[in-house]
Amino acid sequence: MPFRNLVYRDMLLDFTYINQLPNNLFSSFCSILNIVKLPLKNVKQFIFVFYKTCINKGEIKDSFMDEYEEKRAKMKIVDLIRKQVDPYDATPMNVYEIRNYVYYGFSDPKLRPKYWKILLNYYSSNKFKTEMFYKQARTSYHEILKGIEPEDSRLDDISAIIKPEIERSALINANETLACYKEPIERILASFCVINPGIGYVQGMINLAFIFYHVLRQEDDLEELKYVEEDAFYLFNNLVSEMSNLFIAELDNGKRGLKDKVSEIFEIIKVKDPELHKAMTKKELDKSMFPVKWILLLFTSEYEIEDTLWLWDRILSDAYRFEMLSYLSATIVILMRDILLSEDFEKCMIVLQKPNLIGPKLVFEIADLMRREEKDIRLIIKERLKN
Repeated sequence: MPFRNLVYRDMLLDFTYINQLPNNLFSSFCSILNIVKLPLKNVKQFIFVFYKTCINKGEIKDSFMDEYEEKRAKMKIVDLIRKQVDPYDATPMNVYEIRNYVYYGFSDPKLRPKYWKILLNYYSSNKFKTEMFYKQARTSYHEILKGIEPEDSRLDDISAIIKPEIERSALINANETLACYKEPIERILASFCVINPGIGYVQGMINLAFIFYHVLRQEDDLEELKYVEEDAFYLFNNLVSEMSNLFIAELDNGKRGLKDKVSEIFEIIKVKDPELHKAMTKKELDKSMFPVKWILLLFTSEYEIEDTLWLWDRILSDAYRFEMLSYLSATIVILMRDILLSEDFEKCMIVLQKPNLIGPKLVFEIADLMRREEKDIRLIIKERLKN
């Protein structure tokens, strides 16, 4: 309404929730404002109180106010995290607080490059020495590159494996603008293999390197953008080092090896859904090792990039992140229970190759509840779907 717009201009304010007021209440609002003649600095509080009063009296619905307060709360969290990760801000960094906010839903593409560095332990414990910390780390990366001699036979072997994977990578080839990722990602992977010969390159690692490189390319700090490759190397190195027991083939059969990790998933299913576990065992689905790709590649092959980044926010911020991987995998299987109970081995395997049929947010929320609560899993799923 023109009159409402005029009021906004006169007050030099733009409180869009005024539009939620019915005409009669808006007229009352204007009348009170004219009678009371509040100073401009008090108008904002008056509008807020007036709106809340209308809600309390049941004269309007509170959906807009809920949205408004949710946005305001998010802005406070954004401001809090921005200050904590800013090396030039005096606000102390609280890693546990950052982890908690991110795990329970906070995601921000602009801040993600900074809080991922913290979540993966690539930061200075003294935030005021951050600049020196990164300068030393980035210099070390270039020393690794200089140490890789062109005639080094190891490099030939590594390149023979990595280059074909890069060329056929679904993530890189999804968009022609991502072609510029190829060379830096190859250098990241080659450097990792040279300094970690015990792990080497495992098929699919390119997905992990891609995610880190892609996220750091979204950095809005122009100075930090100069060091995307260097920082992506350390994030990749730190993550894979944490998971090293899952990447080393000689450890597959040992405790905390890859087979033990898959067994952990089936143990969760056994506890949470015995009927499903019995049926899967009878069909020998428990011997198929289908969750391996989910575990090693952290679902990068299963979801669209934005969904993957959302899920990684949750995984990386979890203090027991690799335990959460098991619960996420078990949740996907349990959500497919009807098909897994009724179909034969071949059809079950086809479905198990398509976890993307279930949204990652639903999977995470149920996995989180399943890990924290002793409730019957079917009741958890029913309540979640109802909401």
